[in-house]
Amino acid sequence: MDRSNFSDRQLQLSKYIESSSGSFKILLDNGYLGQALIVMYSTMDALGLLLAPVEQETATGATFKAWAIRCFLPHANAELDVNDSDLWGARCGVLHTFTSEFDSSRIKTARQVQYFSGDSKSAIGKALSAAAKEVDGGKHIMVSIEDIAACFYRSLSSSVEEFTKMCDANPAHEARLGKILQAIRM
Repeated sequence: MDRSNFSDRQLQLSKYIESSSGSFKILLDNGYLGQALIVMYSTMDALGLLLAPVEQETATGATFKAWAIRCFLPHANAELDVNDSDLWGARCGVLHTFTSEFDSSRIKTARQVQYFSGDSKSAIGKALSAAAKEVDGGKHIMVSIEDIAACFYRSLSSSVEEFTKMCDANPAHEARLGKILQAIRM
């Protein structure tokens, strides 16, 4: 990636995104699905807070969902049948219990996301997706890890563009970027 024309904020955000997407890819390529999902969902949390109104001090379900609507879902293909609530429920399950289960009394509209590796357009992928929707009256969905990964990668570029626009409109957003963890080599 040519960074010669990047501003300092774009460079800092780019480094964060590269480290997050790189970690996600390494984990996924080595078969660590759960750990890869932790990196993905925690990155989504961080990006949600970066794109939140400046008076917002912490990441919440609302900041996560707003980011998902703004940056993730526009890149979802037809096979990735998720919405912002499904993603929030999946995030809560993975980060809190390392499962696909979440507190359904608090997240009422989300469907439980199950993951498989493979082509979602194949006969098997379509059958898995259809079967999952029959479990518990439609409370489950099956998602190809390859589809969600591709959407995640595409959403990262949208996040940089959105954050740059927000900083241009209100420089107070940049202060939040300085809090993102970065490795300092000595």
